[in-house]
Amino acid sequence: MLKIKKQLTNLKSAILKIRKKRGSLKAKIIIGIISLIIILTLYLIFSLLFIGRERIILAKLRNSYNFEIICHEDCRLRRELEINKLINLLKQKNKKLEEQIKNIILNEEEEIELRQELIKILSQVNDTENIPEYLKLYLEDSSAEVALQTTIINSFAVEANEEAEIKYYFNLLAGEADLNLKLEVIRSLSNFENKKKLFSKTQLELISKLALEQNTSKNLRAPLILLLSDYYPLFPNETKKILTQVYNNKNTDKISRIFAADTINRYLKNNKLTVPEASNEEWNNYYNN
Repeated sequence: MLKIKKQLTNLKSAILKIRKKRGSLKAKIIIGIISLIIILTLYLIFSLLFIGRERIILAKLRNSYNFEIICHEDCRLRRELEINKLINLLKQKNKKLEEQIKNIILNEEEEIELRQELIKILSQVNDTENIPEYLKLYLEDSSAEVALQTTIINSFAVEANEEAEIKYYFNLLAGEADLNLKLEVIRSLSNFENKKKLFSKTQLELISKLALEQNTSKNLRAPLILLLSDYYPLFPNETKKILTQVYNNKNTDKISRIFAADTINRYLKNNKLTVPEASNEEWNNYYNN
């Protein structure tokens, strides 16, 4: 009997030890889980501090352009939210953000739409006088992407500094820029409102050189002739001389000669020039190239 009681006592003691171990193990698991949560929370906080708010905002915007190819209303609202955050940070002269934006814009592996959006964002913070130097250099790079160059031109067209802008445009025309970029420049020049103040005889010299040079692409020459129609009221003698030379040169493409004759005839009362005739094929080549 005593032996049985002793066995029961030992069994009871063993059960209590097991329960204590289980309780201790459960407590250890709970403490471990809490510790892990604290560690992960601290890691996340320190990661956010280290990464920086600007990097997170840029990542969200990049993901939108990478994965939301078709952007509906919700997508546009999310983009607009991140864009406004970036603008506010840029206004605070956030140098890290400026450097990150520069790296994305100059990285051809990034989505072109994202890079164009970042240029537009910069234009809302900077005026033409403060256009980032790397964007100026990008405009002068003959191997650069025309779509991006066009975005730069359109985004940084600030009326307050049109003199500097028009000077820069003529530097592009004189340089080795892509044809499409030069065409965009001509369109921008035509859109200036205060032409009397901004246009000059010096500019006519470059236009004349390009228009009369036989190696100039006909796709560039014809728009230049159309641009001369904006100069004619301001400098009639100089402009008419250029247009007459274009018209009289039989080796010049017909479309350019037609534009030259039309412009001169617009200001002549008598003895109007005979306008050359171009075939449908020639007109189609002009409009489709």
